[in-house]
Amino acid sequence: MAKKAGSADIALANIQRLYRIEARARGMLPEERYWLWQKESRPILEDFFNWLKKRSRQVPPKGLIGKAIGYILNQWERLTGYLKDGVHSMDNNAAENVIWLFVVGRKNWLFSDTPEGVGQAPFSTAL
Repeated sequence: MAKKAGSADIALANIQRLYRIEARARGMLPEERYWLWQKESRPILEDFFNWLKKRSRQVPPKGLIGKAIGYILNQWERLTGYLKDGVHSMDNNAAENVIWLFVVGRKNWLFSDTPEGVGQAPFSTAL
């Protein structure tokens, strides 16, 4: 007997579908990405939006699922903003990957106010 999909399962499945499209869009020219997103991502997002609106009327707004749905609906324009052009990606993972070294370093360097306090660096600082 198959397990019935809950709200979180359905939401995650939609997000996974979008990320599969995003993976295919990597390396494409902006115009190619734009048309791919219009053809494949936009319909998924429209269906997801309609499901979220319907679901928001079925769950308590103060519950965890209700809060999550409310948050997504309130941020919908930002979530779908990448569809307006082929330049921006669906998320900011590339930017986060670039700053990761400095975020980790900030914690590691917290008490390194003298050369003696620094010790051996756990990773290369060459960029």
